[in-house]
Amino acid sequence: MSEIWTGAWVSDGKHMKYVKVIPENVAAFARNEGVQQDAMAGELIDPREMRVRYVSVGDQHSAAREFWMRSVFQFYLEFPYVPEDMSPLSSAQSDYDVLVFGCNDLKRLLPFYRKNRSILRRKLVVCLMRSSTPQRRAKVIYSGFDDAVDIDRTLPAEAVARLRAMWQRYRMVAQREQEELAEDVALMPFCEVTRLTPKEKSVLHALVEGKGRSVAQFKLQLAGSRGHEQINQSNLRVTISTLRRKLRDGYRIVCSSGVGYALVGNFVPQALDGNEK
Repeated sequence: MSEIWTGAWVSDGKHMKYVKVIPENVAAFARNEGVQQDAMAGELIDPREMRVRYVSVGDQHSAAREFWMRSVFQFYLEFPYVPEDMSPLSSAQSDYDVLVFGCNDLKRLLPFYRKNRSILRRKLVVCLMRSSTPQRRAKVIYSGFDDAVDIDRTLPAEAVARLRAMWQRYRMVAQREQEELAEDVALMPFCEVTRLTPKEKSVLHALVEGKGRSVAQFKLQLAGSRGHEQINQSNLRVTISTLRRKLRDGYRIVCSSGVGYALVGNFVPQALDGNEK
């Protein structure tokens, strides 16, 4: 039977140290060390929240970093660092969300990261260090890592909160990217999307959603102002004029007097009483 234990991070005045504790001795240990029991058995990150891989560089700090990982994550896949081995980064067999590098040797770590940075563009990437200086951690983050954590200075509970916050931001960005991609796909039949400015995309998307019916000018102004500088009627007319030149053959933007604008064409019903102005 495997040993069952918990643990705590305790300061000796200079460094944090991880101490293994048998469950029945937790209360006594907490009293002796002056720490809260719930600080030792904090909430871990569930693999259903984020799928984690840990690439460990073998050195004198490996064991301490591994203890720290166990106090943050319920489960993670661990890989040894091998310079030419790309399997820890590959999603071919299974996907992952977070990649943690356990390494103090930046001369090995940073070139490896830069070489494979494009593979990790949609991953949360963290460097786990020990006895590091602020300058070295800043160098890691400047190189493109999302965070650099020193296990002597960061309690697991703090790391859990930081990782969850960063992952939530990543998910929000990814969701927005998916929404923007879907919007671009919806516009492809009508124009070459790469030629459009963000403001033109927003206005054209509102016209496409109109499905051939007139869209009120104020709605188009609102669409064109979303995430951009607010546009007035004059700005809208300029945007519409530019869009007309960028539409594919067979499509037109027509003005319905006193109502607004409509996108009409081969696959969109003709607007009633449409005329170009």
